[in-house]
Amino acid sequence: DVLIDGVTGFWTGDVRPVRVLLVVLAVFDVVLIGRVTFSLARGIRTQRRFIARLPLRGERDVAGRRVRVIGSARATAFCAGLLRPRVYLSEGALARLRPAELDAIVVHEAHHAAVHDATPLGVPVEPEVYIT
Repeated sequence: DVLIDGVTGFWTGDVRPVRVLLVVLAVFDVVLIGRVTFSLARGIRTQRRFIARLPLRGERDVAGRRVRVIGSARATAFCAGLLRPRVYLSEGALARLRPAELDAIVVHEAHHAAVHDATPLGVPVEPEVYIT
């Protein structure tokens, strides 16, 4: 009702500072919600493209958790995926690290997956950055 009164006040000529403020805040909210929605959609697309370009070699159980294995000689581990985060390990990590080290890494990355704290959106989107 208050917002409707504020907008109606512009047409009737009854412009008060409080009404102006309410309309400005409402416009700000709409713009902010639009930007957040756009940013979230862009982040989801970016993550999907990133994951699609990974050289997946299969899945494996490590530390009682299912992880996806990527082809890379480099020892790499990360969590990726905004909606359904997964833990990724490289073949290099599986070959070089001891079982206790792998377990610790997988538990750490699984925590990121559990709280949906996957690879940040600001990271490079090229899998080659992770896999060289």
